[in-house]
Amino acid sequence: MNWRHGLAAASGDVAALLFALMAVWASFTADEPEAYVFPQLISILMLVFCGINFVRRAVTQFAGKPPLDAVLLKKIAPGAAVICVYILTAETVGFYLAAAVVFATLSLLYGAATHRKQVFIVTGAVVAVLYSLFSLLLRVQVPREFFL
Repeated sequence: MNWRHGLAAASGDVAALLFALMAVWASFTADEPEAYVFPQLISILMLVFCGINFVRRAVTQFAGKPPLDAVLLKKIAPGAAVICVYILTAETVGFYLAAAVVFATLSLLYGAATHRKQVFIVTGAVVAVLYSLFSLLLRVQVPREFFL
């Protein structure tokens, strides 16, 4: 394998690793880092898993998976756009409403559900679990919408 093909094949792995590094940095450099324990834990786990995947793929010289090409980017772009909109609007519209919209949108874009009714039922269940986990069990303060 020449170095150009290896670099192209590793581009997705490198992008994931860099994103995980940025998430760890962002979670630890906030104004009050002690208030971000949950995001810190998630970002560290993400970094560990991305690092393990990168090493695993480097050992095999990034064989077996296609490089990050235009076709794959076209598949990923709508989901990335939805996540960017979520990041920009979650504080304004509230965590649970934004999470419901994002989950339903991503499910409709990438899910295997054949009926929209299934998507909305599962979305409601996921938001209920998020509410139970964050607000009731962990007592994490999340951006609130007007009805919660």
